[in-house]
Amino acid sequence: MTMEKQSFVGTVAAIAAFVSLTGMFVGGLSATAACPIEEQADAAAPVLLVHVSGVKKIEGNLRAQIYSDNAEEWLEKGKKLVRVEVPVRDHSQDMCVPLPHQGSFALVVLHDRNANGKADVFSEGFGFSNNPELGLGKPDHEKVIFAAGSGTTTMDVSMNYLLSGSDEKKKHHRARRR
Repeated sequence: MTMEKQSFVGTVAAIAAFVSLTGMFVGGLSATAACPIEEQADAAAPVLLVHVSGVKKIEGNLRAQIYSDNAEEWLEKGKKLVRVEVPVRDHSQDMCVPLPHQGSFALVVLHDRNANGKADVFSEGFGFSNNPELGLGKPDHEKVIFAAGSGTTTMDVSMNYLLSGSDEKKKHHRARRR
């Protein structure tokens, strides 16, 4: 690849990432659609098409965050490489996430039900790349690592909610903790 083409590809990828990160791109693609970012950028630019399922309520936002393959940076504040946030439109929907380069990454998806920009563990859902079995803590980094090449990589993510019962059960649970 010539220097001019490398520069062009880098510029287009940076523009696509900016558009996505500033909220100018909104998710909700059909299951068979390619990422619109890929159509705007070089077809070899790495993007992640995330099929999110199991969204409990159609409210708030879905936030996807990409982390490096460095276990020490996994879910650490200020260490995300990419963040994309889109309004929730359905119980299952797609998100297109530009990747900074080809390589290995980790993905977390948060259902920010009240759209306050914070992770409210007891009321909001979480999902991770490779859908690892979840315990009380964050999943092991090695279980969420995935490889992305050029073009589109697809990933299915199932949302998990800590308290998935009724509102009455939640009130009872909170009362027992006091």
